[in-house]
Amino acid sequence: MIIVLSEEGIKVEGQVCLALNFRGQIIGEFYADLVVEDSVILELKAASGIIESHEAQLLNYLKASEFEVGLLMNFGPQPDLKRMVFDNDRKFTRIQRMTPADAEQIKGLFSVLIRSIRSIRVQGL
Repeated sequence: MIIVLSEEGIKVEGQVCLALNFRGQIIGEFYADLVVEDSVILELKAASGIIESHEAQLLNYLKASEFEVGLLMNFGPQPDLKRMVFDNDRKFTRIQRMTPADAEQIKGLFSVLIRSIRSIRVQGL
């Protein structure tokens, strides 16, 4: 996934250590599978399908970090993609709002991810 996104000119980092915040204080850390454009957590799974615990994991990452948007991508028998949002206004004071340019980058990311899923289906992986 890192290769595909990088080839599309999208900034992506793998296994990113992120601070775990609670009431404005750092209480630990977690590792996001991928962070895209410094604004989206991408959690990758290889399971029979997306299940509640996968969703809970990503939602907890969003609640505990400065990230508002997360994508849960499953590469199992039925590839699937789920978008989750948890607004920072519900967590703590936000430093910077999403700009229209940020929104366009996220739309571009969705396009790349959808093409990747279609490619996986065609290859029978």
